[in-house]
Amino acid sequence: MRRLFLLFATLGLYSAPALAETGESAKEVGICEACAGLLELALDHPRRDQDRARDAWRHPAQTLTFFRIEPGMTVVDYIPGSGWYTRILAPYLGESGRYLALNPDV
Repeated sequence: MRRLFLLFATLGLYSAPALAETGESAKEVGICEACAGLLELALDHPRRDQDRARDAWRHPAQTLTFFRIEPGMTVVDYIPGSGWYTRILAPYLGESGRYLALNPDV
């Protein structure tokens, strides 16, 4: 299984609009149809009600597509902070995936 290490401090740099905002299909932004459905479920979950206001600036769909994150992968979130990406990644990766929060001792 591929391991992907993400430095979430750089994620605010991508400015493509979110899938839901543009109406683009999953294929147009480079994500598989099954993954797009799971991602939409994770993004629309009620526990993210307060997080959704920041989606317009953080572009979660494009970010996960850029890093080629798919369900079942192992993802390490370096210094997860308030958990904004945690609430997306944990359900999106599914039962076969692993979400690891890495908080180094400073």
